[in-house]
Amino acid sequence: MNGELNNECLAPLVHIGYAKAGSTSLQSVLGDPKSGFEPDRDICSRVPRRARNDRNIKEYLVQTHDFEFNHEQLRMIANEKLGWAKSSNRVPLISYERLAGHWITGGHDCKTIADRIRVTWPYARILIIFREQKSMLSSVFRQYIRKGGSRTFTQLLIPEGTGHSRGPGFSLRHFKYDQLVQYYQDIFGSDNVLALPLEMLMKDSSGFFERIFDFSGVQPENGMQISMPHMKLGIDAYTAGYKRLINPILAKDYVNGYSAWCTPGTKIIARMFMQVVRLLSTKKKRAAAALKLENEISRAVGDYYGVSNCNLEDLTGIRLEEYGYYLQKS
Repeated sequence: MNGELNNECLAPLVHIGYAKAGSTSLQSVLGDPKSGFEPDRDICSRVPRRARNDRNIKEYLVQTHDFEFNHEQLRMIANEKLGWAKSSNRVPLISYERLAGHWITGGHDCKTIADRIRVTWPYARILIIFREQKSMLSSVFRQYIRKGGSRTFTQLLIPEGTGHSRGPGFSLRHFKYDQLVQYYQDIFGSDNVLALPLEMLMKDSSGFFERIFDFSGVQPENGMQISMPHMKLGIDAYTAGYKRLINPILAKDYVNGYSAWCTPGTKIIARMFMQVVRLLSTKKKRAAAALKLENEISRAVGDYYGVSNCNLEDLTGIRLEEYGYYLQKS
């Protein structure tokens, strides 16, 4: 089958993220057999890891070096996994939050990934879910701590080795959503891009998914129930505050350079310490820690996203102030 036929064969809905914006809940609903979608099972979080295949779409979209990326190879793999969906009147679904870029590196490769999606599936429809920035930054920071980070939020904003940067780092700019939405609209056409706030899902889950079904041209089977999906709460700010201090001896992860201080022995001690922290945790302490983190983020952000959110509102046609977004209008 030549490249043009392949393009016509596979026109997926590609959900690119963002991370910490309800991806698991989205996959849970759109991955339902009654939804009318056929998800890529190598990426969908609902599929056990042992059932996934190394020959997957994710490998090519995200991890392949620029000089080795081959869109025809990626298209062939996608057709092998999802090409049959068209004959069964199902819409292929590729859902992977990493496609919007990774927050720990400031989303530095999000444009490269967008270009890869465009050259591979010119007829794809793009779904982008975003989240109010201060809420997003709180969730991302607590995820950073959960993974093993040891810096405060303020310190995280300062690149390591300032003045001698060797690679991309965490950046507030990654959460200027209008830039990514605008770029996808430019290369796919505005009618082929749907960008929705996570807060819409929280407020009206049925209406949220109806927008996605209408946009995708999908008619769910009768009897499919759409209810408010379960949202992961993540580590609380109080627990995160203590975990941050002992992460160098508790966790080995890319966010802390795979700490050399972490050994089997230190992990036992650190886990015992965290058990004590959890025992001493109270509702009042958790609330105070959450407020402290919220204030730290507010000071760092200020009105940084005001203009960006105005642009985002124009691009999406959604009144974002109603969902708690700050808009700096002239």
